[in-house]
Amino acid sequence: MGSQHPAITDDTIFPGLGLNEKLFSEVGSHRRGRQHVNPLKLDLMSPPGPMDWPLLFSNPHLPLVVDVGSGYGRFCLAMAKVEEEGGVPHNYLGIEIRDAAVDRANEWASALGLAGRVRFLLANATLFLDQILDSYPAPIDLITIQYPDPQFKRRHRKRRIVQPSLVDAAARRLAPGGRVLLQSDVLEVGAEWVAGKVAEDMRDHFAANSAFELESGHGEPRAVFFHASTNGIEKNSDMEQDTSKGIKSPRFRDGGWLHNNPLVCVKTVPTEREVLTLARGDPVFRVLVEKRADQSRA
Repeated sequence: MGSQHPAITDDTIFPGLGLNEKLFSEVGSHRRGRQHVNPLKLDLMSPPGPMDWPLLFSNPHLPLVVDVGSGYGRFCLAMAKVEEEGGVPHNYLGIEIRDAAVDRANEWASALGLAGRVRFLLANATLFLDQILDSYPAPIDLITIQYPDPQFKRRHRKRRIVQPSLVDAAARRLAPGGRVLLQSDVLEVGAEWVAGKVAEDMRDHFAANSAFELESGHGEPRAVFFHASTNGIEKNSDMEQDTSKGIKSPRFRDGGWLHNNPLVCVKTVPTEREVLTLARGDPVFRVLVEKRADQSRA
């Protein structure tokens, strides 16, 4: 989640943004919000209003990239900037549950001249991704879910971003061949009171939906590493229920984790959390899945 690290101002990390100290201090620096927000609080349990895509984007007929849990938005902003150097242009929609982060990100987009292609929306994507994307008039090429709040406590499992409702929405709204990037720096947490698996839980939810398959890069032995959690299947989890129905092991387990960020558009663009994780020398658990070509968009 990028919203935890608003003060990263190294222009070499986020190419072309110029999010230096001057811009950081002058645009949106007054925005202060809570680090942790309950996604199930009352005002996030209603969908946003109808999406006016021509109002949001200068050209709403460009393909769309959706960043779920977009934080302060540097990933979307940097991707849009990098695309100016080459590649297929996209619109970018960041969806975030922290209102201060959304306000700051939209102010940065305006200050950088990117408001016509990059917008940020306050909404609960877990519940309302389907409704948000329903009327988008062009293909949806990519959905990213990067370093979401792991919601360690077992009783908070339902607050995690990746739930069956979100996976089903992604399957319906992505274009055939559209991709989903999942990234986390938390594989598991080994304590009785916590929810256990984190990165595997995200992966396994997508594996449970037959509309998705691993992207071909997972088939390159040098591109992946293998690291499995020590926890068994979690009690009362979706996977435990699947096992009780005769599903022995989720798909994608043999595909490993990608060593490198696979989203390369002239340059690789990280999130704020990714920058700090790699600086510590910690591993990142990445999976790239794609919607099967024989699956039409709803």
